Amino acid sequence: MTELQRAANIYWQLANRQPVCREDYIFCIKIVWGDHKGSPFYTLTCDLPETVMPPVMLIEQPKLEALLARWQASFKNTHSFSDQQACLFITELYAVLENVDPQIKKRVAPGVTRCARNTVSDFVTRRPNVKVGWTLQLTTEGQGSYNCIRNQLVSQPGDLVLLSPDALYDYQRHTDCEVWEHQWVYFILQDDWLDLLQWPEIGPNIYHIQSSGQALEKIQSLFTELLDIRFDQHELTERLSANLLEQILIHCQKIAPATVNTKVDRRIIQAKDYILANYNKSFSVATLAKDIGLSVARLSSLFKQHTGTTIVRWRDEHRMTRAAQLLQQTDQPVSRIADMVGYNDALYFSRCFHQHTGCSPIDYRTKKQIPQLPQDGDQPESPIESQQV
Repeated sequence: MTELQRAANIYWQLANRQPVCREDYIFCIKIVWGDHKGSPFYTLTCDLPETVMPPVMLIEQPKLEALLARWQASFKNTHSFSDQQACLFITELYAVLENVDPQIKKRVAPGVTRCARNTVSDFVTRRPNVKVGWTLQLTTEGQGSYNCIRNQLVSQPGDLVLLSPDALYDYQRHTDCEVWEHQWVYFILQDDWLDLLQWPEIGPNIYHIQSSGQALEKIQSLFTELLDIRFDQHELTERLSANLLEQILIHCQKIAPATVNTKVDRRIIQAKDYILANYNKSFSVATLAKDIGLSVARLSSLFKQHTGTTIVRWRDEHRMTRAAQLLQQTDQPVSRIADMVGYNDALYFSRCFHQHTGCSPIDYRTKKQIPQLPQDGDQPESPIESQQV
């Protein structure tokens, strides 16, 4: 049995709620995450007992049962189980991990992820649910591809992406590069950090800035310090981690474009809160403007200056983000999803969805589904080819 086949069998046991020995658990985690500095491998395997029970993050996933049903026959016939199939199973398993909050045990949790072409690390991250914390990601090598609903972002070294708890996590290694490495930190927002998160919005609850030169070197050095202390047991480590993260956010805010590097008008925050609470309802810009005490022209101007888009489009983007979540998470018919996000006409909803995402709701749902297993005699697709958006 090859290493990939062994790892697939261990993951199969865990996914089926079966305990494994400590050695096997460490082996299968290392296969996916690697042992480079900052790898989540070290966090996921510290202080393990001799017998490891399946983690909640792995077994409490809405799409897990369907994946296990599809692979049942293959694992009954493991003598003909190829390395490509083993790789495909592991990447599909990680692709269905939509809820990872239970695994995050610290208020500031840093890490480094490397995704290499046609390996088990080359899975697509899709987490449509609302999260507890925020995530900051810095591309350090290669390119990453982010689905931002409004557009597709291809990140380069030095690009920083900030995802709020409501953001649609849908990203992967870009097909033009062999490896994508990004540093990241997952954190619970403190109230006094709000003014440090005024970045240009490139999609609903997704923000982006570019760094280079001395600014990039400083941010990377702070990331390194954050990684160096992540296992320190001192009672002040959590405060030091928060301090280092705040420094990162300060340096990021310093290089944010001047148009967003100012305090946000309270009335714009009020308008955004209103839209988020009523995105699936009909309302006019005039009614919203009157409610917060601004003229339509003034509100529209300030809103576009802050978000880079119009009030109506910002609302529609949030409708499409929620629709994308429902298409991935549920089997609800398109007509029902259209109604849930504020459209009485399913055909009109489909046209709007196509305008925002480049495909119909049905095509979007199909592309986000796990591909069919190869039949006997077929050549399995590589993981990244089989999961392209």
